[in-house]
Amino acid sequence: MLRYFLATLFVVLSNFALAAGTIVDSAFVTDAARRGVLVWDVRGAQDYAKGHLPGAVNIGDVAQVLRDPNTEDFLPTDRIEKILGAAGIDPAREIVVYAGRGAWHAYLGRFAIQHFGGTRVYVYHGGIDDWRAAGNAVSTEVVKLAPVALKLKVDDSVAVSTAQMIARLK
Repeated sequence: MLRYFLATLFVVLSNFALAAGTIVDSAFVTDAARRGVLVWDVRGAQDYAKGHLPGAVNIGDVAQVLRDPNTEDFLPTDRIEKILGAAGIDPAREIVVYAGRGAWHAYLGRFAIQHFGGTRVYVYHGGIDDWRAAGNAVSTEVVKLAPVALKLKVDDSVAVSTAQMIARLK
C-alpha cells in the first residue's frame, strides 16, 4: 500500500515538475555542465560504473542510500548531512539529477534536495538513456568532489513524514 502511495506521489510530483519547468533535456544538461552545475547520477554504483554523464557524482541508489528500508522515510538528518557532504552534494548548489529514462529515482533525488532546502534542482527525465541516444560521450571515471560540511534544515513545507502523519491522524 505504501509503495502504491509513493508511486502515485512521484507521478504527481513529476507532473508538477513538468509544469514548473524543472524537467530538462540534454541541451540544458550540456549547458549546465559548462556552467559548473552539479550533476548527480542517482543510479546504483554498478550502473554508474558502466557509464555516466561526464562529471556526474554518485552515492549509489538514492532510494537505498538515503532512506530507512523499514519506514521508507529519510534517514536522520545528521546521517544525510554526512552522506551528501562526503560526496560534495550541497543542496544550496544548482543541481541536475538523473537516472535512467523516466526512472522515479531521479524524482526522489530531486525531492531529497528540496526536502533539505534546495531550490535550484532539475530532473533530466531522459537520463543516461537519452544522453547515449543523442550520441553524447559517457564516462567511467569516478568523480570525487571536495567534501562539504553541511548543516541541513528540513523544509517542512515539502513533505510530511510518516511519524508526522501518524501524529496528525492520532
